[in-house]
Amino acid sequence: MVPLDMADSGGEPSAIVVHRSGLLTALVQLFEREWAQARPLFDTSRGVRAEAAADDRPTEGELEVLALMLAGVSDRRVASQLDVSIRTVERRTRSLMDRAKADSRLQLGWHAARAGWL
Repeated sequence: MVPLDMADSGGEPSAIVVHRSGLLTALVQLFEREWAQARPLFDTSRGVRAEAAADDRPTEGELEVLALMLAGVSDRRVASQLDVSIRTVERRTRSLMDRAKADSRLQLGWHAARAGWL
């Protein structure tokens, strides 16, 4: 279904159904191209903005943990290399996962690459 301009329909919501056809293929390709070039929008109390707020960016310590984690280093070795406790590494990882709304470390890595954290 593709929504139609409400101004043309007298304010009534209206849409058309596009069946498998060249038009549908073109619409799908257009959507995929635009989606690939899209940038995320961030919800704020004053509306939506295109850039993440400064507090949405990981801290330097979180970025160090993320870099080592993405290199395949275990949490214990990350803690040893950064001279912090294992609990600190886990807390920073959890903070990153919460910020990225990731359920797994794999999702966190994908989000970090897409968000330009690396």
